[in-house]
Amino acid sequence: MNTYRKSDLGMVQVQDTVIAEIVALTIKNLPSVRIAEDDWIRTILEFFGKKIVPGVQVTVNDHEVSLEIKILVAYGQNIPHMAKVVQDAVREALGKAGDINLKEININVLGIDKSPARAGQGGTP
Repeated sequence: MNTYRKSDLGMVQVQDTVIAEIVALTIKNLPSVRIAEDDWIRTILEFFGKKIVPGVQVTVNDHEVSLEIKILVAYGQNIPHMAKVVQDAVREALGKAGDINLKEININVLGIDKSPARAGQGGTP
């Protein structure tokens, strides 16, 4: 599904994968959190030509975007606080990227990242 906007010159269409990529890049730059990835699922789907962004699901209904984001939080961090940090950062990034009408940003914390290199750093290993 896509997000559409009418402009003076025509229709602007934003693919769901573009929104998901913006979300993933935003989270990659946050400290103490990263997207939970399913590498084997991504490999299989990319083999069949479908591009996905692991850990990010975009749903569009009536021009409203809902996000489902799966993350890992670094050991020792406050989980509710980090989920709120992700929500705020994603809202800001999508606001800068375009006129995207966000309905909700749901965060699912799937686990704790225990790798010492992750504490206080953004990105994926």
